[in-house]
Amino acid sequence: MNNPNALNAGSTVYTIFGWAFGMLVFAIGMANMVWVHPVPAIVYLLLSLLYFPPTNALLKEKTGFSIPLLVKVVLGIVIIMFTLGVSDLGDMIDGLSRPQQQVQTTLPQSVLKAAGVYACTPA
Repeated sequence: MNNPNALNAGSTVYTIFGWAFGMLVFAIGMANMVWVHPVPAIVYLLLSLLYFPPTNALLKEKTGFSIPLLVKVVLGIVIIMFTLGVSDLGDMIDGLSRPQQQVQTTLPQSVLKAAGVYACTPA
């Protein structure tokens, strides 16, 4: 009745997704460390550990308990929503996707020359 190959295939998919999402959360943590602030970066780095299969195996070995898949999925959705919607990193991503606006000056040429700006041509 039970097909061991189907169980192994599910386990392989689960392992691949665990590594991939763990690396994604780790990358978000590193980006926060570099561009935003160390405190959310540390939180993201610690949360990324929950998704790596060796951490899950160690947790199960030491405590006899592992984090259920449903909890990991819900936590992953919350992490992505928080990163893109609320965090400063999400604001930076939005800023990169918007075209930069050109600043035009309406100051008279005499004021610009007095300020030391001689080559002011509109783009």
